[in-house]
Amino acid sequence: MLAVLDPVRQRLSRPAPTIVIGILGTLLIGWGSCHPEFAHGPHGWPSATVNAIGSALPMPVNRVAIVAGVVLVVAVWWLLRPAPAAGSASSQPAYRRRLLTALALWSLPLLLVPPVLSADAVLYADLGWIVHQGQNPYLVGLTGAGGPYAPHVDPLWAGNGVAYPPLALLTNAIVVTLSGFSSYGGIIAMRLPVLLALALIAWVVPRLARQLGLDADRALWWGMANPLVVVHFIGGAHNDVLMVAAALVGIWLAIRRPGWGWGLVAGPAVIGLAMAFKPQAGLAVLACAGLPVAARLASEPLLGRVLLLARRSVVATGVAVLAFVLISLASGLGFGWTKWLSLMGKAGTAAPFSVLAQVGEKLIELNGGDPTGWLRLIGAVSTLSLLAVLGWVLIRFADRPLAAVAWGSLAVSVLGQSMHPWYVPWSLALLSLVPLSTRRIPLGHGFRGRLPGLERDPDRGLAFGGVSLGAVTPRPGGADYSGLMRIAIAGASGLLGRATAAHLRSAGHEVLALVRREASGPHERRWDPDAGRIAAPGVDDVDAVINFSGAGIADVRWSTERKAELRSSRLNSTTTLAAALDPRGRCQRLLNGSAIGYYGDTGETMVDERTPQGAGFLAQLVADWERAAHAAPVPTAFLRTGQVLTPEGGFLGKQRLPFTLGLGGRIGSGRQFLSWIHIDDYTRAVAHLLTSALTGPVNLCAPNPVTNAEFTDAFARALHRPALIPIPLPALRLMFGSEMVEEALLSGTRVQPRRLLDDGFTFDHPRLAETLADVA
Repeated sequence: MLAVLDPVRQRLSRPAPTIVIGILGTLLIGWGSCHPEFAHGPHGWPSATVNAIGSALPMPVNRVAIVAGVVLVVAVWWLLRPAPAAGSASSQPAYRRRLLTALALWSLPLLLVPPVLSADAVLYADLGWIVHQGQNPYLVGLTGAGGPYAPHVDPLWAGNGVAYPPLALLTNAIVVTLSGFSSYGGIIAMRLPVLLALALIAWVVPRLARQLGLDADRALWWGMANPLVVVHFIGGAHNDVLMVAAALVGIWLAIRRPGWGWGLVAGPAVIGLAMAFKPQAGLAVLACAGLPVAARLASEPLLGRVLLLARRSVVATGVAVLAFVLISLASGLGFGWTKWLSLMGKAGTAAPFSVLAQVGEKLIELNGGDPTGWLRLIGAVSTLSLLAVLGWVLIRFADRPLAAVAWGSLAVSVLGQSMHPWYVPWSLALLSLVPLSTRRIPLGHGFRGRLPGLERDPDRGLAFGGVSLGAVTPRPGGADYSGLMRIAIAGASGLLGRATAAHLRSAGHEVLALVRREASGPHERRWDPDAGRIAAPGVDDVDAVINFSGAGIADVRWSTERKAELRSSRLNSTTTLAAALDPRGRCQRLLNGSAIGYYGDTGETMVDERTPQGAGFLAQLVADWERAAHAAPVPTAFLRTGQVLTPEGGFLGKQRLPFTLGLGGRIGSGRQFLSWIHIDDYTRAVAHLLTSALTGPVNLCAPNPVTNAEFTDAFARALHRPALIPIPLPALRLMFGSEMVEEALLSGTRVQPRRLLDDGFTFDHPRLAETLADVA
């Protein structure tokens, strides 16, 4: 359904509108934050001008302005999301520059206003003043040294120490010194280290994403340009971002090169530095310990996996703690922050157990009782619950240590003694590097090219660091992976290409990506399908070729130029690959992309591979595409693909937002059939066909197609949302043109995967309801 909004999105997502709307949003947020009541101190902000500007209108107006500004920032952030890659060509540098430019310009109105939605920066400034005076904040407490910031500290915290480790305090001292101890300037200058940390995150996240084989643009969009980062890290000037940046650098160092020196020394040492900003960074040692041996972790049974991760984590933790201790001792401030950890729950927050404690405390006091016992009980239950969740996370994600760190840090931020909105961004950058799917991919899913230290050995199967891991056990109904292959994939950066490449790599196969840009390593090879060229040695050194190249069918309106692009992007790539194959060469298998659009609109009739070509532009396009692949001089299968359901985007990605908002609905009558397939079954089917004798058309869709109305109801139920509003056909035809609407949206194809089933393939996800429960 989101495709209906694409023309609007295309207009608004141009650089000028997104920048203007984003700046308007941050202007509203900034003005609203100027109200003196947000300072939480008796004197408001330490600037009469700021207080006057902020209080020009009643306080409720400021709150409305902040909410409106946040809505605008969220909207333009969503509009700027990266489009799913359609092929191997990459425009990442251009997109990245555009995204970071927009983020920088959005941030400008926030740089000189008071901290947004929090007065923590006032505390930072006072702590910096105390350290500058040669005193220890853990001993004298906030406001204990007087100075320009003490009058503006929230009375709730006056006289108390803080739970910030020493490096955070030293950073505060440097900042207030640079500000000349200006009462207002020292507070807003707390954004300086935040901006430096964000620059470091912008540098390291794309590198981590590429190392892990993920979409660097999407990782940067989600983990760096997220509205929570804009509002709370840039606007709120929270020092949590220093911890996040250092932790990400530590993880990057750990997987940069194989070997214990990086994973167990260099990476954890930087994690120790991150802990000197915030102790929660200690969770990241799991990623440093586990990522370099992800292949071994995935090949072990559960107990062996946990023991291996535990052994390495003990060493990594020791290094991180040693670095943390040395930094604490060198600072001269020591470890006094630990005795103030109980203050984290002093202010009421939205933490579930904090809310429960506050409600129970009030009820007990109303009845004349002593709430001390209740508060201790809730504290104990909170701690035990957090430990239980962390234990479950460590076991559940023992073979995916980065996912364990991401979800573990999110658990700490939600289930701890206090929860604030700026705690959630702790996990955003990490979650941007974790595929948000419940499916398990066994051998190190996500590493680009290959896992550090993972090698193909024709005699021993997989080897890590010279130690044999043995052959990979084939899955029932899947291909036999005991004979490892070298496979070239065209369109490896697209949705299907990325998933298939990750699946094949996880099974030990070597994947070579054909790219239109300059190759960036031995696992890429440049090609130009429009010119019919592939860089030497072409595809002569691979065992099989898979071609996913082709512009998206329903991405934009079908103009004459777009229809020509749909044809050329498919036919040129297929013709180039067919011409490059040698019937006497090493490569004896081609799997070429195709689509069930070959059958046209079948109504309620069930069709399979024996059904002749249907009518319409799509049917003719697919027929010509397969005819080009048929010219290949090696055994070739045509992958007639239905709608692939995946949490990473694609068909579901275009519909997720309106359905999540409760605005989803059937298209037209809803009686047209939809043939679909789970992404896991799709990648397994492709792997199966690599060693199958099948040639010609093979339908890649689940054996249980549904109508559009049935899909709409099932997707809405999976998201726990209503689906009451059908999409009006006049609006669809106005936006996309009648031809595209009739063929791509209103026509239905009821398809059976007869040849795949006859060949012995079994579906793990044959039913739509359980598939949507897995991927929605």
